[in-house]
Amino acid sequence: MPQQPAAPAAPQQPWGGQPVSPAAPQQPWGGQPVHAPAPQQPWGGAPAHPVAPTQPWGGAPGPQPGMPGGDWRPPPRPGLLPLRPLTLGDILGATFQVMRRNPLPTFGLALLLNAALGIITVGLVGGMLFLTYDRSMSADAADQDAIWAGGVAGTVVAFLVSLALQLVVTAIVQGLVALEVARGTLGERLRLAGLWRRLKPRLGALIGWAGIITGVNLLVIGVVGGGLFALGTLGGSAIGIAIGLGVLFFLAYIVAAIWIGTKLIFVPSAITLERRSIRGAVARSWTLIRGSFWKTFGIYLLVNVIYSTASQIITTPISFIGGIIGGATGADSDPNDPTGMFVTLGIIYAATLVVSLVVSAIGTVMLSATTSILFIDLRMRREGLDLELIRFVEGRAGGATDLRDPYEAPAPGMPGAPGAGGPGTAGWSGDQPAGAAAPGASTPYPPSSGSPWA
Repeated sequence: MPQQPAAPAAPQQPWGGQPVSPAAPQQPWGGQPVHAPAPQQPWGGAPAHPVAPTQPWGGAPGPQPGMPGGDWRPPPRPGLLPLRPLTLGDILGATFQVMRRNPLPTFGLALLLNAALGIITVGLVGGMLFLTYDRSMSADAADQDAIWAGGVAGTVVAFLVSLALQLVVTAIVQGLVALEVARGTLGERLRLAGLWRRLKPRLGALIGWAGIITGVNLLVIGVVGGGLFALGTLGGSAIGIAIGLGVLFFLAYIVAAIWIGTKLIFVPSAITLERRSIRGAVARSWTLIRGSFWKTFGIYLLVNVIYSTASQIITTPISFIGGIIGGATGADSDPNDPTGMFVTLGIIYAATLVVSLVVSAIGTVMLSATTSILFIDLRMRREGLDLELIRFVEGRAGGATDLRDPYEAPAPGMPGAPGAGGPGTAGWSGDQPAGAAAPGASTPYPPSSGSPWA
């Protein structure tokens, strides 16, 4: 019986290769093998299917391999902040960069306003005290009490006027710095006139909010302090009780101020950038910070500690040296002609005052910038603001001029919009000032020569 010819053996494949059937053509890599097991991958080699690159938490998703657009690219950074959720290094770096990037509308204006406020305060309070002292020196003994009572009342009025001016200065600086951070993130560097045009419609709400905060604090301290003082005047054991209650009130006040102040820290940013009313901004800040209270408080406290430490390093040696020079000048001066001593003390005081004004202006800008940066970061993480900013930058680069302001209150249906179940769930009428455009509508701004969007 004739033997059947043996079937040809299948060609040996290299290790890990694709087995090929004689009757079937070789399949491309990643194809469906015919009557063959799936190819084994080398140990430690790349998996059969490409893995999409991991996106940063909260960042904008990039193109995937094998899809149009190529490999993933990091989010752009057209200006002050990268258009993605921020790290601690990003926040601290941008806080110090705000003044260097656009110093005139930030540090320059804060220094000018603080200097003017200091001069006015010294003139009002100091002038009232000097007039009271001068009148008391030439008045009869029977009129002394009335003169000093009037002088104290006048000094209180002068202090309240200075406090009102302080509220205006604080509101202006907070608003301008918030706008500078927001527009700087988009790559714009506006002049003071351009920032002022955007701030002016919101200045009244900012001043009103600063007045509410100051008024509530003064009212609480005045009522409780007056009650404790009245209790202490009873004498005996009431004095000890009043002191103990005063200590407890002080501790409770500090805790409440930290908690409420942190919960409402974003009110100026919401008023300025989202153009909300005071009531809507309070609700917005209170809800936006949920889940991020300790992070926000910790970063703000860290910036405060950095600023306070640096200011003490600068001002303490100057005050110490000035005290030594003043003491030496007083010891060597002629008692009959103290003019030289007064001139020296005046120069020392002026130098100390100038340094204090510079340090105060830096601190005001730093803390205002930190608040605005934290506000933008939370909106990136919660509401995808980074995607809105990217779309705005790309649209502006394409020549569009009718773009919606990306910092406005979120459009209906978006996270954080009214009725969306997120932050700012109050109705539209409570979240926006009268005459404001509805969320999602285009908001035209006056062009500015310092803006590339103009």
